[in-house]
Amino acid sequence: MISPEHNMLIAPKVAEQTQRDSASMITIAAVTMVFLPGTFISAILSTTFFDFDENGLHVSGKWWILMATTIPLTIVVFAIWLYWRYLKLQEQHSKASAKG
Repeated sequence: MISPEHNMLIAPKVAEQTQRDSASMITIAAVTMVFLPGTFISAILSTTFFDFDENGLHVSGKWWILMATTIPLTIVVFAIWLYWRYLKLQEQHSKASAKG
């Protein structure tokens, strides 16, 4: 059985580790949001923007479609995530204010 004194010594370490884990998860989420829209758009388009044959590398005249859809979609995904984070932080702040 763990004594209350032992819990008091361990609690700050657990809180610190939880905070680091939370920061790591936010980083993973952010990196995922950077790559996911481009992957999604590439899968939908499923066309060859680049063609490599015996004459060299040929770029399709429509390569801009990939950038024109991926960049705005990435921005939208980040904006939604930031808004969601803002709402969660406001909710936590409201709960903390109600308690204190």
